[in-house]
Amino acid sequence: MSAMPAAKLREPEELYVPPNFSPEDSRKLLAILSAEDGQRFAEQVFLAVEQAKHEGDLRPINLVVESWWRTMAFEKRPRFQELWDAPEEAEPPLSLEDVRRRRDQRQR
Repeated sequence: MSAMPAAKLREPEELYVPPNFSPEDSRKLLAILSAEDGQRFAEQVFLAVEQAKHEGDLRPINLVVESWWRTMAFEKRPRFQELWDAPEEAEPPLSLEDVRRRRDQRQR
C-alpha cells in the first residue's frame, strides 16, 4: 500500500496562519530572531516561494512558516534552555555490547 499525495494547496487562504495570529505577533516574533536567523528565515521563505511557483503548490511555504513558528514558540517556553540542555547532561546511550551484556546477566 502506498501513501496518497496530499492535495496541492492552490489558494492563499490555505496558507498556514497560527491560531489567533496578529500582525503584532509577527513583529514580536521577528524581533526575537537574530540577524542570522532572520536571514535564514527569509532565504527559506524565498526558496519555498520559488518551489511553490514551480510545482503549483503552496505547501512548501506552509512548511517553512509553520516550522519556524513552532520552533519560535518552543524557544519562548520558560524552561526551554533547561529542556534543551537536559539530553547533554543525561548518561550516554548504551552500546550494543552493553545491552547484550545486561541481557545476558538477567537471563542467568
